[in-house]
Order: sequence, then structure tokens, then C-alpha cells
Amino acid sequence: MAKILTLSTSYPRYAGDVIAPFIEHISREVAKAGNRIDMLLPYHPEFKKENEKNINFHLYEYTRSKSWNIWGYASSMKADVKLKGKTFFLAPSVIKSSMKKGAELLRTEEHDLIHVHWLLPNGYMAMKLAEKFNIPFAVSLHGSDVTVAEKPIFKDIAKQILRKAAWVTACSEDLRQRAVELGCDPEKIVTIPYGVDTETFQPNTRRKSEFRKLLRDKIRVKQKIILAVGRLVEKKGFIHLLEAARGLVQNRKDFLIVIAGDGDLKMHLKRKAIELEVNKNIFFAGNVEREDLPLYFSGCDILVVPSVRDSSGNVDGLPNVLMEGLASGCAIIASDIAGIPNVITDGENGILTPPADSAELKDAIIKLLEDDDLRRQLGAEARHQCLNLYTWKHTGAKYARGLKNLVK
Repeated sequence: MAKILTLSTSYPRYAGDVIAPFIEHISREVAKAGNRIDMLLPYHPEFKKENEKNINFHLYEYTRSKSWNIWGYASSMKADVKLKGKTFFLAPSVIKSSMKKGAELLRTEEHDLIHVHWLLPNGYMAMKLAEKFNIPFAVSLHGSDVTVAEKPIFKDIAKQILRKAAWVTACSEDLRQRAVELGCDPEKIVTIPYGVDTETFQPNTRRKSEFRKLLRDKIRVKQKIILAVGRLVEKKGFIHLLEAARGLVQNRKDFLIVIAGDGDLKMHLKRKAIELEVNKNIFFAGNVEREDLPLYFSGCDILVVPSVRDSSGNVDGLPNVLMEGLASGCAIIASDIAGIPNVITDGENGILTPPADSAELKDAIIKLLEDDDLRRQLGAEARHQCLNLYTWKHTGAKYARGLKNLVK
């Protein structure tokens, strides 16, 4: 059994929260392997989690102003493209407060290692704490952190962190290669795709009628449901889905696109739908609680994951919605970008289209709208592969083994 200090800037704040559920799953699986975790997180007024078996939560305060509690939990960036102005001013206080709290925990009880999520800025704190207390540290990369690290101003510190880390994980091959280009030793970095809860997310034909009932004021009898889920930010690519819808409505009306999520681009996307004259075929469902997501996945006919690299260079390493759609047996259309082609094989368990290509996306949607057998075939294979390769039990075991090796 190892005693692990884990640093993260995000974690589900309460039951059903959609913020960083993958961090929770990774932590729980590592804890199930017999390890004890002290989870160090920034304070958030909505954080209501209580300690679990082998996981204790420790929140550090970094500001006395309620309006400045914007560090982490998907709150630090505007539209996921640039840091909010206040974030720059908060950084010194965050680093000081987190390292102080981390040092207190490490002095109170001996720990075997430090595991940090996101290279920057958490990797810096982990590196300094590891040096001070002479223990190894591991870094898990998730996407946006590497984008930040690639900027000239941060490259040197990122290289130093990656060089001193004892073990590094990346959720996609694309992310792993970018870390190597930043200076990470290829011998100590491994690719571990995210897992998925295959019991919560699974095919359920009964939910199709339940979902249509939920949308009864929005949908017509013969319309197919095309689902997209995620924060309304540029890297999710929803603008290209709206553009694809414009091509669809010129040929057919038998579809309703449901976009589930909230974010800084909400009004922009709604205005764009009106401008493109597709608003009658688009329903913005707003934020959906995590416990309701299985209904959306099982109830839709097609799931679209139109990810792109945004104007700041940021891209999802491996979208959680993709994994949840696979487990739910969805017929998926996704962008051929970042970690997506690591888990989607075109024509086998989904369809890949070039990112930001609305014409190709439109054609792929039409193809699936017209072929019921293909939709069923892709969905069945998606579920099959999830059960064999991408359960959190599989993924968590890889994390647990890697961290255990550091203790040895």
C-alpha cells in the first residue's frame, strides 16, 4: 500500500457534477488497489464531497474574495481559449497556498510519492515538493496543460518538470508525442486512454422512447435525434455542427440536433443557428446533470463529437463524451484529431471526419440517417470494444501499477 499526495485543479464538486469526472475515476481505482490518497484541491464554494475510503480531500484557500474563487474547476479560462484576467494575479497566491498545504500534509504523515494532474501549474508545485521531501512524483497530462506548456514563455519550466518526473502518463498518443517534443524521455511516458463506467453508460432501448418523451415539445414523430454533448467552447467544434446542419436542412428535415452543455459561447451559437436558418432543427438543452447523461446517450440515434484545435491551439486530449458514447452503444461521428483515432477506427466502431470540415460532417450524418443497419453495427462494436479495452477497471489498473513501481 502506498501513501500518495495527489494534486489537481479540478474534481467533481458534488454528486452528479460534470467537472473532470475522469480525475475521480482514476483516483478511486488507484485507491481500490489498496493505496491511500490525500487529494489536494483549490477551494471552491460548491465543493461538497466528503472523504471516501482511502481518499481524503484537502482544500486550500488562495483568496479572501468570493468573486475571485475562479481557479480550476473549468473556471480559469474564458471560452477555454484564454486565461481570465484575474487568473494571472491569482497564480502566485495559488502556488504559495497549495505548496504550503502540501508541505503540511507531507510533514504530518510520510508519503511515498506525489501524483499530479495537469503539467502546469501543478507539475511545478509537485516538482518543488518532491525535491524538498525527497520523494518521486508522477505527472498525468490531459490536453490543455500541454497546449500551455508549448507556449515559448512556459517551455523551459515544462521541460524541467518532465525531465525530473519519475513517470508521465498521457491520455492519447498525440499528447504523448507532444510531451516528447517538449523534452520528456520517451522511456518514461506511457499512453493510457481514459476509461468509462460501462455500468452507468450502456445501451438501453427503453430510453429512446423516454428521451423522445422528454423532447416532446421540440421533436416531430419521424425526426432522428443527433446529439452533441460538451461545454460550449471553441474546441468542441459545435459551430461546425451548425454549419453541417445548414447543408442537412437543404436536403431533409427529419432530424433534431440536441446540444447539451453550457459555456461562454452559448449566445454566439444560438445567434449562429438563427443566422444559418437551422434554429428550428436545433435544441440547446443547457447544462445536463451527470446522472441524466445516460438517458441522452442511450436515447439518441447519432452522437457527434466534432472536436477541433481552437484558436489558442487547445484541443481535447480524449473527450469523455466520446468514451461515454462508445459505452452506450451510440453510432458515433467524431473528428479525426488528437486522441480520438486511438479509440475510433473509421467504419468499425464509428465514423471519422476531418476536423472543422462541415461538408464531410454533413455527409457522414446523412450516411447514418439513411442506414439503420450501419448505425446498429457501429454501436454494437463500440460497446464491445469498451467492455474489452476501456473500462475504468482496466485503466485504473494501469495507473495503479505505474504508481506502485515508483514506490519500489
